[in-house]
Amino acid sequence: ALCAALADDVVVAALQVPDRTASVRYQGAITIMQRIPERRLFAFERATGKLLWSHFDSIEGPVAQRYSGHAVSGTPIVEGSTTWPPAPSTGPPSTTSE
Repeated sequence: ALCAALADDVVVAALQVPDRTASVRYQGAITIMQRIPERRLFAFERATGKLLWSHFDSIEGPVAQRYSGHAVSGTPIVEGSTTWPPAPSTGPPSTTSE
């Protein structure tokens, strides 16, 4: 199970985002997913739950396109204003000040 990371006033979580793929039923009994669900980072104000920033806006949205291929594979680590997302590939961290 995935968990959220907590900072002083921010909660950052990797949440599953929608996509256009569809599952198929094999012999009417077994559901086969065509791909593994993708997760992106979302940051919320701890006190109110207000969305502060995210790496997803809509399936074809500009934010989703910008972070295409930036799937998150687990719970991020928050240190100060930097969020370190666990990902299948390495790369620079995302800042929480977007």
